[in-house]
Amino acid sequence: GYGGYGASGGITSAYGGITYGSVTAPVDLGSGGGGYNGSQTPPAAGGAGGGAIRLSVTGTLQVDGRISARGLAGTGPSAGGGSGGSLNLTVGTLAGSGSIDASGGPGNALGGGGGGGRIAITYSVNTFAGLMSAGGGGGYARGGAGTVYTKAPNQNGLVVVDNGGQLG
Repeated sequence: GYGGYGASGGITSAYGGITYGSVTAPVDLGSGGGGYNGSQTPPAAGGAGGGAIRLSVTGTLQVDGRISARGLAGTGPSAGGGSGGSLNLTVGTLAGSGSIDASGGPGNALGGGGGGGRIAITYSVNTFAGLMSAGGGGGYARGGAGTVYTKAPNQNGLVVVDNGGQLG
């Protein structure tokens, strides 16, 4: 877990992780998914958690590609996905049509999906027409949605928790 709860796996005692960190100023790394040390050699490792990105841009941040702190998938049967990390952006103008993504990684087979991470964007002007996502990763069960926080000057911030219509 990080911004959202990590999903439980389909194996006895395979519990998901809890939420932690700041909604408005995230700086934490995502947590790794649980591994599985069954009869396979080598054991299946859980996916790595997403990284932490902090950008401060006084002018325009043009995102036509991708800014990502996604968690990674579990590496083998029954391994959990890593949770998304943090994207903390302070910009003059946010523009473009790309993606800003801190989603959790998928679990493998009986592994649970990683929880979504946290995105926080403070801006003066927002013309961004792309996708912002901090959804939970799929798997045996879907991880919980993380948070997307946006704030303009002289406004209260807006927090969105959205798992794309998927239960998690």
